[in-house]
Amino acid sequence: MVTMGASAQQAIQAAYALLATCRRPQVSRSPEIWAPRLAQAVELARSVGAQQHQQEPLTLLLRILATRRSMSGSPSEPDVTAPCLFTIIEVLGDQDVPSTLDAEVAAELTSTARHLGDGALTDVDPAYVAAMGLIAVKLSDVNNAPLVAQLVHIVRRWDQTRREAHWTGCVTLLTLHGQTLAASGRPDEAIPVLEEAVGVLRPRVRMWSEDPGDLLALAIRELAEAYRLVGRHSAAEDLLSGPGSEGLSEAMKAFGPTTPEELGNRADDLMARAEDVLRRGEAAQAADLAGDALRARYQSRDARRIQQGHYRYADFLVRHEPFAPAVLAHLVASCVLAGLLDEPVRISAVGAALKWQAGWHDIGTVKRLSERVDGLAGVRFGQIMAEIQLSQQVLNQVLRMAVQSERDALEEFAGYRVMWDPVLAAIMLARQGDAEMASRVREYLRRYEGTVNWRALAAGLALVLDDREDDAWNCGLDGIDEVLLGRCVNVVHRRIHIPSQLAVAMPIAGVFGLVFRAMKGSLERPEDLAPRLAQIEMSGQWEGLVPLLLRLVDGERDRRMAVSTPSHVRSVIDMLLDAAALS
Repeated sequence: MVTMGASAQQAIQAAYALLATCRRPQVSRSPEIWAPRLAQAVELARSVGAQQHQQEPLTLLLRILATRRSMSGSPSEPDVTAPCLFTIIEVLGDQDVPSTLDAEVAAELTSTARHLGDGALTDVDPAYVAAMGLIAVKLSDVNNAPLVAQLVHIVRRWDQTRREAHWTGCVTLLTLHGQTLAASGRPDEAIPVLEEAVGVLRPRVRMWSEDPGDLLALAIRELAEAYRLVGRHSAAEDLLSGPGSEGLSEAMKAFGPTTPEELGNRADDLMARAEDVLRRGEAAQAADLAGDALRARYQSRDARRIQQGHYRYADFLVRHEPFAPAVLAHLVASCVLAGLLDEPVRISAVGAALKWQAGWHDIGTVKRLSERVDGLAGVRFGQIMAEIQLSQQVLNQVLRMAVQSERDALEEFAGYRVMWDPVLAAIMLARQGDAEMASRVREYLRRYEGTVNWRALAAGLALVLDDREDDAWNCGLDGIDEVLLGRCVNVVHRRIHIPSQLAVAMPIAGVFGLVFRAMKGSLERPEDLAPRLAQIEMSGQWEGLVPLLLRLVDGERDRRMAVSTPSHVRSVIDMLLDAAALS
């Protein structure tokens, strides 16, 4: 490992000292003072900008950009933003942005672009845009999209004279933006962007082997793929075989993998990067890379690779968000494809994920499963399933086997779920701004402060109510508490749906656990149920509910029994029937 010499360390320390002085109130309001100090800090960063020292000068340059954004007024001499950006380019040389700084560089440059773009976007100096564009191509695909989108927003506001004068930079950004949109599963948005880029480039290209022939070849390749993704296959063929297309296919080979084997190898490389990142403890970035790998597997059109990709993506996602409904969905998608391909089906993984969801799911049909899985940009599971007649039967079998493998645990979780779903619905309404409901939730949760079984969960839910989700996990939760808290987080972030009408059932939610166990024949003291139901009936607030609950206990499972009842009564019956069906 290369270490910095004493003089380089001194230069870095001196630059940070200058930044510290710029943040003093009397200095930050005086451009004639802070501008030369920031310029001096840039020069110090350049002095230690040898490539083997990338980390330190790049971090310093990012701090300079952030400090510049925080300063008030305009400097009386040329601004430091452009020199700072070009110093970043100089420090990087022919290397990409280091992975350890990739996200930070992308975020700071995006903020800088927004800062420059505030107000009259037509006045943004093209030098700034060009510099940030050069850095954007050195960022990972995972992080560069917001920066590129912001730069495209700026150049599209330029007048025609300025765009013509800087057409190379403009069209490069358009191509990169279109490429990013298509890769993120938005080919319909990518098409007009790429068509604009192709329209600008075509009149300027004489030979594919000369500038800007290579850029046009890339834009055409991306546009043709976007056409295919939206079903415009004839438009793709016309684009690739139209006048002047001789030599195009050879020029397109320079831009990365195009064959199924090459795309499959790229997916494998991305997955290997995800594993390296996960070993460093960066679970969120690892999940993003695993998602990129799954997208590449779809591009390869290799069914077995796609099947394995869904399983691997779920495996990475669960390290980042163990309670995310997408974990279960991708595991089920993997098992459905495995069943169709006559590959081993990992039912145990699906059963475990079902427990993390408290036995709940919304993916019982191929359509719903596809909607959930295809939420990851670039994934087209629904297209595959549309071509297979037996897909619903295979899905039914996978879910049935998963439930059977964990029946006892799922029944236990389902019983707890019906007790707490009304509370979660109330928390959801409170988080949306219902102050009266928030007060009711607090009062309800206080009932559990002295209990052994539920006080930790009640404390965690109270923190979620206060928008302190990170703290909620530190309340001494057991496994059941964690599952229910995870369900609450999913509800408030709308990853899963609980009917808001259930919130009014919060005061009587405890009885639903007794009703559910009576429905399953596992209520140890059946005599405990009758007095609780009598109290509900006497309250007069739930007319028609108790007779329906008794019919459920007697074994009736027809949802039509509640069809003519108020929506809050119907939501309770549906909740109990859903729980009974999944256990």
